[in-house]
Amino acid sequence: MISAFVPTLNNEKTIRRVLRSLKSQSIKPKRVIVIDSGSNDATEKIVKEEGCEFYGPSYFGFEFLGLGRARNRILELIDTPYLLSVDSDILLEEEHIEKVLPLFEQDSAIAGIAGKQIELNRIHLGDIARALVDGKDLLEPICEQTAMYRNFLMGSNSIYKVAALKEVGEKYNNNPNRAFNDALISNYEDVDIGNKLRSLGYKLYWTPKVLTYHLQKDNLETFINRAYRYKLFEWRLNKAFHNHNLYKERIKQVQAYVQRGFDIAYEKSRAYLAYPFFVIGFKFFIDDIKIFLEENNKEFAQKIHNSFLKSLDYFVSDILKEDISQKCQLEDFNYDKNNVDEELFSWFVKLARLDLLAKDFPAKHDFKIHEMSKDIQIKAVESGFIRVKKEEELSIYGDFKVLLLNPTWRVDGRYGVRAGSRWPHSQNIYQDALIPRYIPFPFFLAYTYALLQQQQIASWISDAISLGYNDDECLYESVGYEPDVILIETATPSFYNDLEWAKKLKSHLKDTKICFVGTHISYEKEQILRYDFIDFAFIGEYEESFVKLCEALKKKQSYEGIKGLIYKDEKQFIHINESQKVDFASFPPLIQGIMPLYNYNDRTIEELLYPSLQIQLSRGCPYKCSFCLWPQVMFHTNYQKRDLQTAIKEIKQAKELFGIKSFYVDDDTFNIDKKHLVAFANLLKEQELCLPWMAMARADTITDKETLMLLKKSGLVALKFGIESVNEEVLEQMEKGLDVQKCEQSIFTCKELGIQIHLTFSIGYFNDTLERIKETFLWLIKQNPDSMQLSIVTPFPGTKMYAQAKQRGFTLEEDFSKYDGARFCVVTSSLSKEKLQDIQRNWIEQWRRFKQDGTYDLGFLQ
Repeated sequence: MISAFVPTLNNEKTIRRVLRSLKSQSIKPKRVIVIDSGSNDATEKIVKEEGCEFYGPSYFGFEFLGLGRARNRILELIDTPYLLSVDSDILLEEEHIEKVLPLFEQDSAIAGIAGKQIELNRIHLGDIARALVDGKDLLEPICEQTAMYRNFLMGSNSIYKVAALKEVGEKYNNNPNRAFNDALISNYEDVDIGNKLRSLGYKLYWTPKVLTYHLQKDNLETFINRAYRYKLFEWRLNKAFHNHNLYKERIKQVQAYVQRGFDIAYEKSRAYLAYPFFVIGFKFFIDDIKIFLEENNKEFAQKIHNSFLKSLDYFVSDILKEDISQKCQLEDFNYDKNNVDEELFSWFVKLARLDLLAKDFPAKHDFKIHEMSKDIQIKAVESGFIRVKKEEELSIYGDFKVLLLNPTWRVDGRYGVRAGSRWPHSQNIYQDALIPRYIPFPFFLAYTYALLQQQQIASWISDAISLGYNDDECLYESVGYEPDVILIETATPSFYNDLEWAKKLKSHLKDTKICFVGTHISYEKEQILRYDFIDFAFIGEYEESFVKLCEALKKKQSYEGIKGLIYKDEKQFIHINESQKVDFASFPPLIQGIMPLYNYNDRTIEELLYPSLQIQLSRGCPYKCSFCLWPQVMFHTNYQKRDLQTAIKEIKQAKELFGIKSFYVDDDTFNIDKKHLVAFANLLKEQELCLPWMAMARADTITDKETLMLLKKSGLVALKFGIESVNEEVLEQMEKGLDVQKCEQSIFTCKELGIQIHLTFSIGYFNDTLERIKETFLWLIKQNPDSMQLSIVTPFPGTKMYAQAKQRGFTLEEDFSKYDGARFCVVTSSLSKEKLQDIQRNWIEQWRRFKQDGTYDLGFLQ
């Protein structure tokens, strides 16, 4: 029925996986044949080990074959009606042949069918650019894409009717086994055969319902070179380098390609993606100089040369100017600034000035920003340059790889945020934006990544939420990386979602170990391993212990004594090790340059300028609020300070490299240690880093005016105070121990010094009543802070509040997805869920009214 064919040339890294995917087809190929163009690596050895047929160039009487010859020679060897061709870096799903063959029956004129090609490698910037812009494989969800007839099918994956190919050979070459053009050695044999088949009345069908997976791997340089070659062939064939009018069309094509890259970087909120296309906008034309010289057209080659050199005076970035000057190697011409091509010169100047960027690039996701300053846009494009350097420095690929994953979480048309959030919750999607308006930085994952890299363990970190990934992108990046271990940070409301992710990843990566961490594990404990697709879990602070687990797995050593680890032994007994208190002060600086810094957002006030960095100076809290998640389940009330020099280094680097304009100190309680605060403020002043900054603090322990004045001088513009309630009975029940009078004193002093105040409140405690909520609302009005937020309290499993609710006999949700910090899990004895939702809505409405005209209506609290 069908034969399978793979052309190869030095493909030892991928050929085994490709052959195994062919041999595992539900409809078995009669023969699996490899035709090799002259490999000098282990390709032949691997092919024979896999029990497949191998034919080298000498078999056909050649020293070298190439694609055109190889595709013709396969026709000499087979006797089946169908031919499946895949490149040596293409994987097929097991039902590939089974899905494709019936499609030929829908139209007898169909000669060939191809499936959708998914780029699996998408870690390096070159791979990302190829996947999103060249491959266009995930610009829209696969489920929304439709099948179509095409002019040609990519040679990387196709099934052809052999009779149709032989008809082409007979028609064009008087030989049924010469359907392809022997002269097309490396590319365009697929375009050529497509044109010939269509000339005979045949159709070529493409379907997104049949997926294939591309293992090609590119750094930035190889991506740009490959993209250039693909786009050059047609123009040389059409003699564009002899005809200036035709070359003008090439100029337009390249310009459109570059603009498309910029547009996708903008639409996808991935600032670093603009950089490859900035380079391409220059390099494609500089590389054309050599082609013009080969075609004996030195005059126009000289004009390109002059246009480029003249444009160097217009660069707005010294970093990009130096980079482009190094990447664009020029021929030895005399420079004449008056002999330029005006169209190209104008284009180069637009690029140099970054005039092709959208006005609000890179902040499309931030609805408060309508136009971005040029200095931030420059830094955003430079971030791609920095990322490439980081890719070269970091240990990313190796024999043992680890992936740290914050997977997508969307529910009921809402975004979810978990990693980095003390209050995991969902948010409304705003104007079809790809990412939420509030995105916390995933500190636990980021510290773990820094520790893995410190130990030179090959690893990658993927924050799918801040990157705006859809499910397909998250899946294919994870599967393409093919890690040995995947760590997923989970939370109660995302738990079912995260289980589905673990199950899906395990189905694609059967040998990969999957480890769960995060707040919900402290509740689940040993129950987490009842899911057979989860291999390990950790309780509490996991960063150092997880690195030890990875070291043990890499060296095939015992991991039984690792702190905080939940695991099964050889007899399937589950063990839970006591959790560990990490040495937070010794943690290395977070690695900047690979995570989407321009997307993270916790700016509650306008004075916290974009882009804003999130940092930590401490973790943990000695107070024992019954509802508070991290201090109870992650830190167990342990309080630790971070090394301030490390924090200062992060701020300084982010300012210099990425142009941050402010930062937010995202501690559990910023102001536990006064000496720590004073030392930090003094370091900011010494290092001239007095940017606008804000912190989360406890309101009744920062009444000292002298300290607040120092913080103000170091750049402090606002403090966020967690009040929750001012009713003594409610405060006593939540065990907050808050001194409301001192809170008022702190707020007064801050206002006096010009420090803005953001207050947070929550309703829905066991003993909350309308009267007690009214007391808190009136206190809010009296204090009149700059801003506030109101939540309905969620008793997250693992907290004391959750345990108390059970002890009091409250009926708690068994569905963990209901524990959404933004969508209410109510346990109060006197107020219904609907009533609390109504109070929350009216509270916010009356607060806004008060801020606008000084009036409010208490009717909603009657």
